[in-house]
Amino acid sequence: NCNWSAKKMYIEKLYDHGHREFPVRVVVPDIEEITAKAGTEYGREVLTQILSSDYDASTPRATIESKQWYGRCVWESDNDVLDDQIVTLTWDDDSRSVSSKEFPDRGPKTAVFHMVAFTEAQCERRGKISGTHGEIQYDSKEIRVYKFDKFLQPEAAEVFTPPKAAGGHGGGDGGLMNGFSKAVEAVINNELSVEQAQAKYVRCTLKEAFMSHAMVFAAEEARLGRKIVDWQDWWAKLEQRLLSQ
Repeated sequence: NCNWSAKKMYIEKLYDHGHREFPVRVVVPDIEEITAKAGTEYGREVLTQILSSDYDASTPRATIESKQWYGRCVWESDNDVLDDQIVTLTWDDDSRSVSSKEFPDRGPKTAVFHMVAFTEAQCERRGKISGTHGEIQYDSKEIRVYKFDKFLQPEAAEVFTPPKAAGGHGGGDGGLMNGFSKAVEAVINNELSVEQAQAKYVRCTLKEAFMSHAMVFAAEEARLGRKIVDWQDWWAKLEQRLLSQ
């Protein structure tokens, strides 16, 4: 009767209803090929077998770390992945990160990121961006733009419904690769410089992309150390460590 039963989630609610994409495909990457060749029932057996995999105190650490254990009970396992996390980021400006014609200095801001497992909106992103002239609210279905000069006129807000895209992260994976491919093509054809292509198609530099990933580790250091991490200092130490290798 557990709401978080792996069998209920992956098999009964997804596989048995014809779902073969994420997250079923994460557990069995070739589930579609298996089902096509050997049938639906066999595919169910394979999925069930993998979900039933478990380990105990006698299992070698190397074996435990060599694979994922999607069927293991989240309440009784030693998995310490967070199910609720709030990260607050504040900065005066990011001119020391990137400063050029294509990526000019940007002003001070505060961002709050909240990741939670216990929500109806599984694997969806929702947010609000507040500026001096208005705010933007978005979810995985639409984008709502409200300008402050339309105060007390909610009907004046503009609502945009982007086309639905297939693939991971709501189509984001494909969108990023499409933008990257266009940027590379523009540089190869001598149409744009590297920075111009990044600004036009990728919307960030390679360094910014790397920083956005590194920031996760800085946030984890802040959580484990129960402290505030100064990004510039943290990034400088990371660069020094990487360059010394």
